[in-house]
Amino acid sequence: MAVEQIPSTMRAATFGKAGSISIQEIPVPEINPDEILVKLAGTSLCGSDLVPFMGYLGEKTEELAAGHEGVGIVAKGVLVSPLRPEEGKGELGIQFCAYHTILTSQLDRALALYVDVLGGTVIHQAKNAVRGIHSTYVQLVDAVYEFGVPDSGAGHAQMSFNERKSASEDVYHALTFKVKDITSVKEQLLGQGLRILSEGPKLLILDPEDGLGIPWGFTSHAVPGDSRYD
Repeated sequence: MAVEQIPSTMRAATFGKAGSISIQEIPVPEINPDEILVKLAGTSLCGSDLVPFMGYLGEKTEELAAGHEGVGIVAKGVLVSPLRPEEGKGELGIQFCAYHTILTSQLDRALALYVDVLGGTVIHQAKNAVRGIHSTYVQLVDAVYEFGVPDSGAGHAQMSFNERKSASEDVYHALTFKVKDITSVKEQLLGQGLRILSEGPKLLILDPEDGLGIPWGFTSHAVPGDSRYD
């Protein structure tokens, strides 16, 4: 069986100045022994990909390649072991995505889609005092979604929700990472000059002004009922 030759360059959608996007040839990256190279069949755009497009990063001196939600086949790389969540990765000890936060004022509508239509399961309900929302958590395939109804008041979630264009819209608000040690994460973030918006014993929220406009979350505890890594 012939082995496909890996090219030296690849096409990428890149962001330059705000409001502009172009297709460019960029080098195919070299990989380390514990990594794989994936030939993409396609990729979607995350909300974070739109941050440079909307100009939230200000003036940039280099192009930024978009699209980190890819699907494809392994083109190169062997002896790659599965990431065991308990190990954690990087300086922050990130283990996995704990949950995505979606703000809504119509919880029944959200659950009708994610549970009744898509087949998700409600695994937990609680008040998320750190974000200022009343939360219902849905596990769907390999992801958990936090549907949060914002408290009335001046919290960041409520302010973000109030900025939506239509009262009928829901808002994809943030992503929260499960980490090994929340105290270590806080020390790392503050050591890099980043600010904490709000925090509790098990959860801290990065100030969105330091997080590309996104209030990233870090938690030391998985959502009760999350069975993905049992």
